[in-house]
Order: sequence, then C-alpha cells, then structure tokens
Amino acid sequence: MQAVYNLARMWYFTGDSSYARKSHDILLSWAVTQKHYDGIEAAFDIGDYAYRFAGGADILRGTWPGWTQEDTATVKNYFGTVLCSGVPAPAITGSQGMEQLMGAVAVAAFNVGASFPFSLAVYFY
Repeated sequence: MQAVYNLARMWYFTGDSSYARKSHDILLSWAVTQKHYDGIEAAFDIGDYAYRFAGGADILRGTWPGWTQEDTATVKNYFGTVLCSGVPAPAITGSQGMEQLMGAVAVAAFNVGASFPFSLAVYFY
C-alpha cells in the first residue's frame, strides 16, 4: 500500500498520469484479489497503513480523471469487507485499539455516504 500512496502523490505533484494509472492498478489488483485480512498483527497493520491505503485511494478518486464510480464501489467493498473485517471486534484495548480506530476512521472517511460511520460508532461503543 505504500506504493499506492507514493504513486498517487507523484501523480498529484507531477501531473504525469502514468503514476496515477500504476497506483490505480496496484490498488484495484489488491481489491479484487485479496479475500481476507487477519493475523496477530492485523490491528497494528491496519492503523499503521491506514493513511497509505485510504489516502492513496482518496487522492486518485478526487483528482485523477481515470477514476470511475466502479473503482469507488470496488475499493469501498475492499476496505469495508476485507480490510476491516480482519480486525477483531470489539476493539482491543491499548495501542492496538488506537490502531484499529485509525484504520476504521480512514475507511469511514473514504466511504463517505455509506452506513460505515454509524457502524464505527457502534463498534467502539
């Protein structure tokens, strides 16, 4: 996901659409291929990389003309059903809980208009 973020920023700063295309292709490849996300470090990883996966996607969605509504739907589904489903609920305490929160907020920010922010509130209540 670091590549998605870096390439999206390169697109933004240079205007060279080849960076956006590569960032898009990497993100969409993950979104249609990865079926689950879990593991002992899942809560840490989701928070550590939240700004990268959600930030890169948001830069592309907001600035690159090649981004489509279908891309948005695919990425929303990926963030909500794969990445966030691998993090245990209810929230873990301590630093893992904060990492979970960071990841969930990044996903909620990308998924504007979805019911996810409400789910986020219930998840952390």
